[in-house]
Amino acid sequence: MAMGDSCVRVPRADREGRDMPQCDIGDLQRMIYRHKGKPGIRKAKEAIQLIRVGADLPQETLLRLAIVRAGLPEPAVDERSLRNSRFEGSKGQLRSNPWRCGGGP
Repeated sequence: MAMGDSCVRVPRADREGRDMPQCDIGDLQRMIYRHKGKPGIRKAKEAIQLIRVGADLPQETLLRLAIVRAGLPEPAVDERSLRNSRFEGSKGQLRSNPWRCGGGP
């Protein structure tokens, strides 16, 4: 999943010299479809359901998946919540809605 997250993440143009991801989820789905019946495709179909745009580092992906496996709500990835503030460009890497924790609706 970390490789998939890396492929679909939107790069930072000012740091990486590009502003488009290497591919999108649709590209990955088409690749899986073109290779149906090949070894590993079943696992690839399962893995693509867990790929998220926004994870900048493999550690973020691994932490997000560990949180989900522990039964906690999946955190949002790459929430740019501080725009138009003195912290412009700052962001939280993983963020969970605290009201969803603890068995609420």
